[in-house]
Amino acid sequence: MFETNLQSLTEFLEYWNNNHLVNEKEGTKPFNDYAMAALGAGCGFTLKWFVKKDDFEKLVNDLNYQFEEGEKRIFLEFGEDRIEIEIDTRGIISQVYEDTQEIRDIVNSVVNS
Repeated sequence: MFETNLQSLTEFLEYWNNNHLVNEKEGTKPFNDYAMAALGAGCGFTLKWFVKKDDFEKLVNDLNYQFEEGEKRIFLEFGEDRIEIEIDTRGIISQVYEDTQEIRDIVNSVVNS
């Protein structure tokens, strides 16, 4: 099943922020078109992940995040981005896992052939 950890989140956020497109010579990188478009819809745009309870506890520990007992979500900032991570109590991860089974089977058949 899917796993969320600090490394996978960091890698995604660096990609989301176009860090892979940095022009070292000029010290520039392109704007994130999606983030800019989100601002057009409203300034409250936040990236959100639903995670398993075990993954949530590992993230809290890895980030040394301080929050009140019983909280089911944490709020982070990464550069200009706001990120919310919440324990999945709604079955979202299971639904995504089920919904992506067909494409995962196709990818696995290509990788394993």
